[in-house]
Amino acid sequence: MRKNIVSYFLISLLLPAFCFAQATFSIEGRVVDSQTKEPLEFANVYLSQTTFGAATNEKGSYKIGKLPAGRYILVASLVGYEPKTINVSLNSVQNIVADFSLNKSLYQFGQIEVRGEIPKEWFDHLEIFKKALFGNNEFAGKCDITNPYQIDFKEENSILTAAAKEPIVIVNLALGYRIECVLKSFSYDLMGRTSGYQIYPSFSEIDSSDSAKEFESNRREAYLGSLAQLLSSLAVNNYKFRDDGFELHVANRLVARANEIVQTDSLNNKYFLHAKECITIKYWNFGKRYTSKLCLQTGITEFDPSGFLINPNEFIVSGDLSREGVATMLPRFWKLPEDRK
Repeated sequence: MRKNIVSYFLISLLLPAFCFAQATFSIEGRVVDSQTKEPLEFANVYLSQTTFGAATNEKGSYKIGKLPAGRYILVASLVGYEPKTINVSLNSVQNIVADFSLNKSLYQFGQIEVRGEIPKEWFDHLEIFKKALFGNNEFAGKCDITNPYQIDFKEENSILTAAAKEPIVIVNLALGYRIECVLKSFSYDLMGRTSGYQIYPSFSEIDSSDSAKEFESNRREAYLGSLAQLLSSLAVNNYKFRDDGFELHVANRLVARANEIVQTDSLNNKYFLHAKECITIKYWNFGKRYTSKLCLQTGITEFDPSGFLINPNEFIVSGDLSREGVATMLPRFWKLPEDRK
């Protein structure tokens, strides 16, 4: 890992292109035990990074409807079983069938039953884990993990890793979301203080009319100046990113138009960010002012016009944007109120 990088995010997501017209799609299928072939009830099946999902019934069946076109990662999880994912693309076939066959979990975790028996080292590791996952930002203090005792930590050669036997449940009281995360991987370099993680999050709204205005205000705050807003702006037109308060430089050269660093495959509705040198990102708007860098490992990477880099292992973010994390993460398709139709 490079030095002087506070953190970078490994969120493994295949994210959709913009929706076609008014077309909607659906996904249905069954979830069964891989050995017995018996149906699994109450399995959670959802599209990663979204609010779309459903639980299986007594026959192991599920259906998720009214979905926008695009590419997704479909996740199936159930306590006691290893989660599985399927890449799905919704663009022509209105209804897709996706079945899952889950294996029972063989991972052995340490038994934590009595709080007094838990070593102090575990709590120290939990704090490191939360800070890396939530990010170093103003909303991190309003996030918490409701089921932390099923997380297992391992420290070896100054590298801290984490695994979880069931989805981690995060309550974000700043943005108003309950986030259920399948943790695929987590590592933290205790010497270099860099972190990487891969999660599959599912979002649901926290029902609180008293806090609705605060949630909406904080979501706006999280979105403005974010990497998601920048990428979305770059896909809209050549000048939208400037109107939104961003100033970009590559090798000390001012980027005047988006197409200087964005390539578009209009036939397949794909977008690519390309820059051999790191992109310096300056942002000032609505009282926010900061500087960050986005470095592409191979000089080019695909991004989704809804605001996400598709292959997270192909870039490193440093500076102020590296403070982002789950605490500032919004579900896909979230928009500013003035941009909603």
